[in-house]
Amino acid sequence: MISSSHDQALRSLLQRLPQEEPLLHYRRYCELRAHGQRPQAFEQLNRFLAQFPTHPLDFRIWFVREVLEHAESIPDADDGPLPHPLKELAVKPTLRLWSEQAPDDPLPLYWLARFFQDRDALRMALERNPSYQAALTLTSGGS
Repeated sequence: MISSSHDQALRSLLQRLPQEEPLLHYRRYCELRAHGQRPQAFEQLNRFLAQFPTHPLDFRIWFVREVLEHAESIPDADDGPLPHPLKELAVKPTLRLWSEQAPDDPLPLYWLARFFQDRDALRMALERNPSYQAALTLTSGGS
């Protein structure tokens, strides 16, 4: 069964995300997962992941930003809205591409460090902005 913090994260993320076509399978994943229907939820997630790379980069960045901001707002709940396949197949590649497309922005690198324990990304985020507070927090052992 899903933990109460994961359930809370899934339900609040559903309220945050618009009911638009590119998000329907992900929204359905969240609904099913919150109701404890894990196999059916991951079937929906797989459909979302199959379509994700075909969407414009602006949409992919927007989605990653929404999900990661949300995951940061609810401690210990990122596995609900951020299961491993989503992190590896959608979030990580989008963060890497975003980082290349926005060479002055430390945020995608910070998130690579925060959610993937990528120490090189943390170093590069601080090279881009030595006073970036979120990245500095990671260097001192925070999360």
